[in-house]
Amino acid sequence: MFQQRALPEEIESYSLAAAELENGTLKLVRLLTLLGFAETNSEARRSIRQGAVKLNGMKLEEQAVEVTPQDGDIIQLGKRRFARLNLM
Repeated sequence: MFQQRALPEEIESYSLAAAELENGTLKLVRLLTLLGFAETNSEARRSIRQGAVKLNGMKLEEQAVEVTPQDGDIIQLGKRRFARLNLM
């Protein structure tokens, strides 16, 4: 699976409260910490700088980017950490 760069069959779902969104958007750094992919904002920024973060298969390299999460979006950190977003 990892050699073919395919998504795993089972991806853990994470619920994201609408209260976390500001005008329907959320800073990428904050999203990574909410998902538990990074313990600190600095760790999240470092991962973004290194090109380790993808949203629906698209690499995100801007630290200050704000994303508009949609139900079912897939966040990837590195090669083996995935999360499917469920908006509440």
